Amino acid sequence: MTESQAEPSQLDVLVPRDLAAASTRLILTRWAAGILVLLATFSSQRLLGVVLPATGLYLTGVAILVYNAALAVQARRAVSPDPAVYLRRLRRLVVLQVGLDWLCMAVFLHLTGGITSPGIVFLLIHMLMVAILLPGVSSYLYVALGVGGLLVLALLEAGGILPHCTVMRSSSRPRSSSSPRPPLPP
Repeated sequence: MTESQAEPSQLDVLVPRDLAAASTRLILTRWAAGILVLLATFSSQRLLGVVLPATGLYLTGVAILVYNAALAVQARRAVSPDPAVYLRRLRRLVVLQVGLDWLCMAVFLHLTGGITSPGIVFLLIHMLMVAILLPGVSSYLYVALGVGGLLVLALLEAGGILPHCTVMRSSSRPRSSSSPRPPLPP
């Protein structure tokens, strides 16, 4: 029997199972995240009187739920009797999940204050989840990309390319300014 026809080792079987469990946890957590974005937007705007870009936040919440439904379907389709094929599909799925999550997280953070957003804690929680759930060096890469994305968002807002949005009570100043901020004193 050649090596390619040999029975898969216990490790070959466990790695896809572990990655599948991590993918499932991300999908389950994302259902809660999408619903919470919608509920928090409604509550903040209607009950607390916070001025925020509600349309953008509602669209972000709906986008999270829609792409999560598609990812859940893809997770079921990824199953294969061949552990190598299954592992390859799961890795692609997890990379796609993290990429879409961070894209939506960047939009969410931008709409809720950018670098000053109280939602940055959610980015940190997501980074922690990814670092715990994903094996090896890949977790470091994901954390570096997450921090890099936040840096890019801050630079785009500071450069006036993206307007800086702020979250504040309705009696406060406007939530968005498209003009660049004045320079800091020397």
